[in-house]
Amino acid sequence: MKKLAFTVAVLLAPIAIGAAALATQNPAEKPGEKEEAETSSQYDLGTLSNSGQKGTVTLTAMGSKTKVVISLTGEGAASVQPAHIHLGSCPTPGAVKWPLTNVVHGRSVTVLDVPFSQVDETGFSVAVHQSSAHLNVYVACGNITDT
Repeated sequence: MKKLAFTVAVLLAPIAIGAAALATQNPAEKPGEKEEAETSSQYDLGTLSNSGQKGTVTLTAMGSKTKVVISLTGEGAASVQPAHIHLGSCPTPGAVKWPLTNVVHGRSVTVLDVPFSQVDETGFSVAVHQSSAHLNVYVACGNITDT
């Protein structure tokens, strides 16, 4: 009887190991299912007002939200610069559509409670302003366009 129990345990061990491996997968994933590709778009931010500042804005889908990341070079060391998504296009964007987190040391990260498909469409621009006191001076701007 002991031999039979040992034989059964040896034969079932690979099955138990395989089940344990499957249990460690993300519960939302099905075995063999590929992870869904992340949806994102990146646009250039060009220099305005002889600022020397330029960079990129990256829009990334996050379910029903959109993450907006601004990366700038050429800004002053202690700069804090307001940024927005505006209606219209550069170099003279229109009204603010969505405010973004201030750009500090060349970086801003904002999560908008707006689906990616509504943000990543032609007709909007991303503008970085010189300062809160000089909102009418744009130092960097980029158009969101269909690709």
